Amino acid sequence: MVSNELRRKALSAYKEALRATNIVFKHDEQLLQKSRTLIRTGMTDPTLLYAQFPKIPKDNAEEQIQHLLDVSNFLKSNIVQGTSKKTGTDVSASENNKSVQKDTNGELPVYHLNIHKHTELGDNESINDPPKGTLKVGNVSGGCCGGRR
Repeated sequence: MVSNELRRKALSAYKEALRATNIVFKHDEQLLQKSRTLIRTGMTDPTLLYAQFPKIPKDNAEEQIQHLLDVSNFLKSNIVQGTSKKTGTDVSASENNKSVQKDTNGELPVYHLNIHKHTELGDNESINDPPKGTLKVGNVSGGCCGGRR
């Protein structure tokens, strides 16, 4: 028998997951429907998802609820969808940049990114800092190869 508190937590996590998919996939109806179907399936019969997603906790309902909340938070903070717009010439890429693929008319593609208030924005200043908790021995620090690049 499931307690009322556990039911309330599960319903709250379910609603949060649906909100997260709405925020992240609002401009992509196909992914929105697929993600909601997957969430609904996981709530009604989580055993159907175990083979596809082995990291889902199997025996503890509290851990399953926390996992759903963690996935919701990850979606909101780390996933940004881009939609292709008309091509245009008002792009900061220079003519020397060969990595930008132009269309058949010689124009650069334009994309709209769905960056929202939940999107985690990092700064480029900290990209070269070693991750917290890395091993430091003497004057060598960092991960692979002692932090050498």
